[in-house]
Amino acid sequence: MGGIGIAESRDLLRWRTVNAVTAEQECERNGICAPCARLIDGRVHLVYQTYGNGPRDAICHAVSDDGLMFRRPLGNPVFRPGA
Repeated sequence: MGGIGIAESRDLLRWRTVNAVTAEQECERNGICAPCARLIDGRVHLVYQTYGNGPRDAICHAVSDDGLMFRRPLGNPVFRPGA
């Protein structure tokens, strides 16, 4: 799986990949990284950066109701240089 991996563990020693947030937008085409997650009103909000696009790199946002399946709200990317 590429992108930002989502894993689970019952003992914090053995981990299993259960999903990944993969590139969907043009600004994400070379890769996404550096995730930061926050729980707000029962939803997981993921903020992450793109890379490899030079001046087209951006900060993006995705939301999940279950922490496994993420969708990108309208208005992505939320920040990009020169925008």
